Amino acid sequence: MKSLRNGLLSVKFLSLSLIVLFVTCQQPLDRPAMDKVKSIQAYTDLTWYGQKLTKVEIAYEDRVDLSQLTADSFVLLDRGYAHPDFARATIASIDVNDQVVTLNITTATEASEDNSLNYIGDDADGARTKNPIGLYATGPWYRAVDGTIHFGETDEAPYKANTTRDGYQTRPSLELKFYHAGESETDAASLADANGHYDTNGLWLPTIDANYGENGFQTFEALEIAVPTTATDGDKYVRGWAYFPDDFDRNRAAKYPLIITITGYGTSYWKHEDGTHNFGTGLNFDGSAFRWMDNGAIVLNIHDRSHTGGEEYRFYEDDHNVIQYFIQNYNADPEAITLTGNSRGTFACNTLAATYPGLINTLILNNGSMGNGIAGARMFAGRWTDKEWQDAAKNGLSIWVFDGEKDTDNIETYQKAMAHYKTAGWSDEWIAENIRLTGFPTHLYHYWGETDHSTTKLTYWYFFDQPYYGPEADIKAGKLVYRSRLNPGDNYQLRGRLVEGTYNKQGFDHVVYPENLRDWVLSREYETR
Repeated sequence: MKSLRNGLLSVKFLSLSLIVLFVTCQQPLDRPAMDKVKSIQAYTDLTWYGQKLTKVEIAYEDRVDLSQLTADSFVLLDRGYAHPDFARATIASIDVNDQVVTLNITTATEASEDNSLNYIGDDADGARTKNPIGLYATGPWYRAVDGTIHFGETDEAPYKANTTRDGYQTRPSLELKFYHAGESETDAASLADANGHYDTNGLWLPTIDANYGENGFQTFEALEIAVPTTATDGDKYVRGWAYFPDDFDRNRAAKYPLIITITGYGTSYWKHEDGTHNFGTGLNFDGSAFRWMDNGAIVLNIHDRSHTGGEEYRFYEDDHNVIQYFIQNYNADPEAITLTGNSRGTFACNTLAATYPGLINTLILNNGSMGNGIAGARMFAGRWTDKEWQDAAKNGLSIWVFDGEKDTDNIETYQKAMAHYKTAGWSDEWIAENIRLTGFPTHLYHYWGETDHSTTKLTYWYFFDQPYYGPEADIKAGKLVYRSRLNPGDNYQLRGRLVEGTYNKQGFDHVVYPENLRDWVLSREYETR
C-alpha cells in the first residue's frame, strides 16, 4: 500500500508539473526592450574608412521573443566623422542565434547625398563628402581633455570653436547609443559617458577591436620601448605602435623586414598644452599599417608630429633612432627597410631617406612627393637637390609613387629620377622594375565620397594584394570591377587637372605593372652602385 500511495503521489506531482509547464508555455513571450537586455558587445575592424564598427551583439533574457525582428527594429547612434552630432548607423542585416541578436553594420560607402563628381572646369572636383558612423577617427573636430568638443569656426552650443583647426582625433571610445524602435533616445544604453570615455557601469561590454593587442599592434609604451624624443611638448619618448609576426623570434638567424608607415599632416600626432592629443589616428585612419600584418614583417606606425613638438623637434632623428632600436633589439633587417608615407608623410619619408643615405631600401609614396618637399619648412622638408638624387641612385633606393588623377603630380620628378638612375649605371630593366609611378582615376575616389587625396586608402584597400590593371574600372557594391583590364606592360593615360587650358597629365603614358604592392616590396633584392 505504501508503494502504491507513493506512486500515486508521484503521478499527481508529475501531473501538476505538466500543468504548470503548460500554463507557463501559454504565457506570451516578452517583447524586446531595454529592460530585457543583459549585455551589449561592439566589435571594430579595418574598413575602407579606417578602424570602424562592424557589428554589435545584444544578449537578451531567456523569455524574450526575437522571432519577428528586422534591421528596422533597432536604433544605433554614434557621433559622425564629419560632424560631432549623433547620427544613425546603417544596420545592413541582423542574425539571431538563441537569445543573441547580431547587428551587422554597413562597411559599404557612406558618401553623403550631396556627394558629386564633375570633370568640367578648372576646379572640377565636385563636392566629395561622406560621414561614416562608428569610426574611431574624427574628421574636422576633436574633444579636449576637459570633455569639450571643438568644431566649426565659432562657438555654437554645445560645441566650442575649433580655433586650432586640429581634428582627426582617435576617440578613446566609440560613443554608441542603442535602443529599440518604439523607444526613445532617453531609454538608450550608452557605451560612453558624457565626456566620451567608456562607461564601465552600463550594459556595454568593453569594445573588441581587431588588429590590436597581443597578436596585433601594441603601443611602444606597452612594449616598454623607450626611445627619447627631440619633441618638447611633454612627451619624453617617441610614441608609436609596433606589430610582430606570429613566428617572431629575436634569436632566429633570418632577420625580419621592417615596414614603417608615416601619416599625413592632419592625421599626424599632435598634442596641445593641456594634454589633448590624437594618438592613434595615424594607425586608425587607413590600411597602410594594418594591411602589412601577417606578411612576415615587423610593422611600425611612428607618430611623427607635423605642427607641434617645439622648435627643437627633429622628426627624422626620432625616426632614425627608432629604426636603430628595432635593428638592435628586435632582429629587424637593416637591408630591408621600407617607408610608406601619406601626403606630408611622403615629405617625411624623403627627408629620412636623404638625411641617412643608404638606410632606407624602399619608399612607397601615396598622394605626396617624390623627392619634392618644401624648402625651408621643418615639418615639410624633403626637397632633393641633385646630391640627394645621386645618393638615392647610388644606393639603389626603390621608389613606387601613387597619385590621384586630380591630386599630386609626380611626372617631372619621376622622369628626373629615371635620368639620375640611368646616369648612375642602372639598366633600363632595373629602372623600370624599381622606379614606378601609378595613377588612379578620380571616379574611384568618388564612390566613397573621398577626394583624390585619399590615395593611401585606395592603394591599401584595393591594390595592396591585387595588381592594378588600369583605370577602366568602377566600384560596384564596394568591389573593384574592370570594364577593360590591361596587361602588364600596357600603357594608360589620365587627364589630371586643367591648368592654363591643358590637362597636366594628359599625354603621359603610365605603365601597368605585373605585381601588387605587397609582393613587390617583399621581393626586393637590394643592391648599390
